[in-house]
Amino acid sequence: MRMILRGIVLTALTLLVMFYVGRNVEGMRPLRSRCEIGAVLSGDSVVLECRGAGKTQVDIAGVDAPNIEAPGCAEELAHGTLAAERLQSLIGSGQVQIERLAGGNAPPLIRLLIDGEDVAARLVREGLAVAYVGGARINWCEKLGAS
Repeated sequence: MRMILRGIVLTALTLLVMFYVGRNVEGMRPLRSRCEIGAVLSGDSVVLECRGAGKTQVDIAGVDAPNIEAPGCAEELAHGTLAAERLQSLIGSGQVQIERLAGGNAPPLIRLLIDGEDVAARLVREGLAVAYVGGARINWCEKLGAS
């Protein structure tokens, strides 16, 4: 009787873990089989082209790069252009993996890996962007010492 009860408990725990993992994996599932990067918009945003879903603008999670669409100063535009060019170079340099992150963000967030390396961390390490986890964004003109 004790063995049967133990088996039932283990089975229930296994099913509970599978249910929990299944729900959380749904929030961060790889898109690489259905999507590819169609265009780089800036150092922290790209356009995904997905089979059956068309094109979608997404932001790269964990990073804030200077704005090139509406820069606050010439320095922000120049630094933002460098970040976008570097992102384009990284995308062309290896195997791209795209993971959609859970949440109702607009635009949606992705995690972008090139040959297994997190692109956000790489851009921050190279000084082309800063780490970003939400809240107010930095003033790039001030950070870059624009007059």
